[in-house]
Amino acid sequence: MKSGYEFQSDFARSYVAKGTANAVLKVLEARGLEIPPEVRERVLASTDMTELDRWLRRAVVIPEASALLDTVSS
Repeated sequence: MKSGYEFQSDFARSYVAKGTANAVLKVLEARGLEIPPEVRERVLASTDMTELDRWLRRAVVIPEASALLDTVSS
């Protein structure tokens, strides 16, 4: 996806956000990290692509899933 592209419809934004949220969870699962229910719920509820992209990058390096939502930059 081109950087800076903005989807025009709510459906497209929602569809892409859902896919990114699922990717975040899949990365955590693939790393064998236990995902607390509150983390799973927050990730699946998010439609903010900036937030989801940040979480996807963090999911690769954090030591535990509960650290995903920390506001400290990584």
